[in-house]
Amino acid sequence: MAFHLNTVKFNTTYLEELRILAGRFHNFLFERHSALKSALGHRAASMDPTKLGEAISRHPILVPTIEEIKQKGRIPTLASGLILDALRAHLPHDELPPQASKNPLRDARQSIEELVSFEINPWDIPLECEFDDILKDAAWVDPDKRAYAYERCLRIDNGKYRFSAAATAIYFLHRIIPETRCLIQNILIYEDYRSVAFPECHALGLIPFCQENPSLRIIQRASLWGNIFLSSTDEPSWQKHLLAIFHCRIVDPPPADSLPLGEIIQTVAVWMSEAGILASMGMPASQFTLLMDGDPFPEKASEIFRKELQEAALLQETVSKAPRFGHWCSYVERVMDHFLFDDFPRLLADLSNNWESGMIQCNFNPGTSIGSPDEILATHPDWGWQEWEYELWDYFEDREDAELPGFDQMALHNNMIESYCQKYPNGRPRHAMGGAPDWNDDGNPGDSDDPEQADDSEEADAHEADV
Repeated sequence: MAFHLNTVKFNTTYLEELRILAGRFHNFLFERHSALKSALGHRAASMDPTKLGEAISRHPILVPTIEEIKQKGRIPTLASGLILDALRAHLPHDELPPQASKNPLRDARQSIEELVSFEINPWDIPLECEFDDILKDAAWVDPDKRAYAYERCLRIDNGKYRFSAAATAIYFLHRIIPETRCLIQNILIYEDYRSVAFPECHALGLIPFCQENPSLRIIQRASLWGNIFLSSTDEPSWQKHLLAIFHCRIVDPPPADSLPLGEIIQTVAVWMSEAGILASMGMPASQFTLLMDGDPFPEKASEIFRKELQEAALLQETVSKAPRFGHWCSYVERVMDHFLFDDFPRLLADLSNNWESGMIQCNFNPGTSIGSPDEILATHPDWGWQEWEYELWDYFEDREDAELPGFDQMALHNNMIESYCQKYPNGRPRHAMGGAPDWNDDGNPGDSDDPEQADDSEEADAHEADV
């Protein structure tokens, strides 16, 4: 009765005993995503979109993406799930070239098969022992990278690493019996703070529960100020700012109250695009809503959307419609880093027309488009695709940082600068920044001959024992 009558609410999960695990899990998934992109790059030349079948029906963007990779060798920003679908659909038709046996293992078919068959979801919350088994089963992981990732995670001294609210909800829903689970009518998932493991895609893990229970309604409320604006990089500018303050021992430092607008625009596009593919992945209509939360500064959120997001979407649409001629140059790769998801202009237009209902909503006015691509193209009729791409690049590179009210306080919720200062009152010792630990045959960290590194290992062991 309680589940049936009440809205079940979930927030991002932070516990000191889960912090290091969350950081390790994120680094592992980041390495996996990089490996998937590399695999797609190596296989795109032999991919035939007509043979990808269901993967193409779920992700129509794959057709132009594969053609772009074939022609230009550049992989645009893509979600891991989309790349996995493409590789899994392609493998049965894959014919290795004669020289494949001379390629490194990561380029061989066996390595690709191991990578795409590896079962793990970004919205999982593994136990420590489970995660160690995951690492051992990941045969495709380069041992050198594994050692580096381990060392990097042990040094996560200054960040609060959280599991997403969606991951928390999925963890809970998996652990109650189906009869009880199907009584739940309403779930509110509040992504209040920045979290690990690409939280923008975690709503995919909610699809089976919505399919199981047609009466279930889920709202994923994602805070712009506490989460989305912070999720563009592994080490946002505010964190670098705080660390610089600590190492320089500045008294009464200025607040970290701004972020590059280019990062803000791109991360909003990622969240919207991930929500935009849910229907094609099986999410039932009207059962899920992504609500972008502009509180406590909805006016500022509206200003950023009206002035920046709308212009970025218009410029991308203009580039997409520009005449495609000219020679492909290697330096254009940097330009392509600023090209947002293909669906972003359409999704933003839908949001502008109906921002209080629909699958993607917001609680502030996102504005409307400030022009049309055809009008802009007419201003330079002799320009080709490259000229317009450079215009897009200039747009992102010339953006001034956005002044974000109260952002320094928001940032403090995501770091542990006080405990970091207490741990290293005179600055982090040099030996603490040493190399990665030695690794045993079983893939676990072993003893080091370096006494300073051994001291660090003992300190890490003591920390793990406390956890």
